[in-house]
Formats: sequence, C-alpha cells, structure tokens
Amino acid sequence: MPSTDRQLVKPPALRPGDTIGVVAPASNLNRTDLEAGCDALRDAGYKPFCFDSILDRDLYFAGSTSRRTRELEDMFSRKEVRAILCARGGYGSNYLLNGLNLEIVKAYPKIFIGYSDLTSLLDYFVDAAGLAVFHGPMAAKDWAHSGGVDLTSWQAALSGLAAWDVPLNDGVIGLAEGEAEGVLYGGCLSILVASLGCFRHNQVRWEPFFTKTNSRQCSKLLRLSLSIECSLLRARDMRELPRTRSCLPLAWRASHAQA
Repeated sequence: MPSTDRQLVKPPALRPGDTIGVVAPASNLNRTDLEAGCDALRDAGYKPFCFDSILDRDLYFAGSTSRRTRELEDMFSRKEVRAILCARGGYGSNYLLNGLNLEIVKAYPKIFIGYSDLTSLLDYFVDAAGLAVFHGPMAAKDWAHSGGVDLTSWQAALSGLAAWDVPLNDGVIGLAEGEAEGVLYGGCLSILVASLGCFRHNQVRWEPFFTKTNSRQCSKLLRLSLSIECSLLRARDMRELPRTRSCLPLAWRASHAQA
C-alpha cells in the first residue's frame, strides 16, 4: 500500500536527565501508584514533574474538565518539559477535545505518551495538530509496577538514536502476508469506534492500522473492526480514496481466540 502524503511533526527526542511532565487527562488516580511510577522514572534517569492538582477528584475523573485541560496546555507550554506522559487511562480524555487550545500544541510540539482511553487525545493530536505521538506505558500504571516497561523499546522509540523494530511474541499468528508503509494509526478499538463521526478531525484513514482491545471474544473484535471498515468504505466513496485491503484483523493472539 502506498504511503500517504501526510507529513507529521516529529517532536524533539528524549534524553537522560530530561524532565517528563506527568498529566491525568482521564480517570483519577491514587498517590501510591503515582509516586511509584515517578520513582521508576527517576531510576530510569528522568526528572518527573507534575502539578499537585493531578490528584484532584471529580466523580471518576482526575478533577474537572477545565483542570485537566489547563494541566495539559501548561505542560506543552513549559520549556523545561521535554515529554508529556499520561498517568493512566480509564475514561474522560474525550471531554478535553472541545476546549483544548491546539495552537499551544502546534507551537510547542512534544513527545506525548499514553494508550487506552488516551486514544482520543493521541489521534486528535495526529489529525488536528499534525503531531507524531506515542502509544506507550503510563506513569501510574505500567511504570508503577516492576517489569511493566520495556526500557529498550522505550529508549529506542523516544531517543531517535537508532533504528529499531518490535519483535512479535509466540502468541501472535499472522493471517495474511504482505507489506505496508505509511503513517501508523490506531489505538483502543472501542474508543476509535465510539469517536467515529463525532469530531471534525478524528478520522480513521487508509493507512497501516493497529488496535488494542481487552475483549477475548473474537465475535466482539470482528464487530468493532467491521464498524471501522464500514467507516473507511464510506469515506472512500465520498472522497474517492483508493481501494485497499480490508482492515479486519490480520493478527490475533492465539490465547484470546475464544468464541
């Protein structure tokens, strides 16, 4: 499949000793997990930084929408912060999209890392700000637990010092052979499906596509994937996009292939 014409802005690389701003755009978190994650970041050679308000609670959110929006904008605008790391997922990052000042994101492009519910922000930054983002381990989740982060992959992806690849483990089964190049696009499958047609800039495209889901039911995975495919087919018909392969799953963990 040919690559797209989109040219994303690559943020400056992360180096040992750099400051990482920790944010909570979605669900609330507890102090113990946050402190454990920050300790692990220090052990890895970084300087974690967060605002005291990160521990605020508003129902199941990490404080009000305005607090979370302001926190994210402040981290982008602070010169000493070289990367922005989300503390955890959960639910709530989609509430930030309408009020977030994208001009700040564009003016201060930085490494932005998260996954799961943060798919809303990750793909929004790609589509609306043209910023290359990173689906990676979060501060109060993966960093907070021993062995939760593959430091080799982390450093290779964020330092930009050498080419690297992601080896497949024994549980992955390829269902179709082939090669593709382009902008890697995707995220949490349920978040992608929920956001279809909801935001002006959030558009699934004909590009190498990856998804993450907690579902162990193959039927559920296929149903969600079909929603993405139908959206792509409608977009192709409306904008005369080139035909390409179905986006239905090409690989599936054998341990999850349950009815």
